[in-house]
Amino acid sequence: MWPNAIHLSRKQTHRCCAQDPLERARDEVIRLGDEKQNEIGRYMITLADETARKYKAAFKECCRLRDELMGFANRTSQFMGEVAMVVEKLKVPRSNLPSLCLFG
Repeated sequence: MWPNAIHLSRKQTHRCCAQDPLERARDEVIRLGDEKQNEIGRYMITLADETARKYKAAFKECCRLRDELMGFANRTSQFMGEVAMVVEKLKVPRSNLPSLCLFG
């Protein structure tokens, strides 16, 4: 019985030693997967922020053109009223992207 106990103990020790590298490998796969997801997230934010900068520039141009049209409407309304503006509250686009956080 004693030799079997030693033999079993060696099997268990061998199994534990074999599982340690396997567990470390699994942990590393999980860690790398998390790192990959984080990197993809950072990359997507970078791409989105680039688009946000373009959006901000386009919005500023729209505001400038709106002001120009308002000027035409104000001046022509005194004479003939041919350029009319429907005046509504201007809505500002918002986002949590760095380029749009402080719009202005």
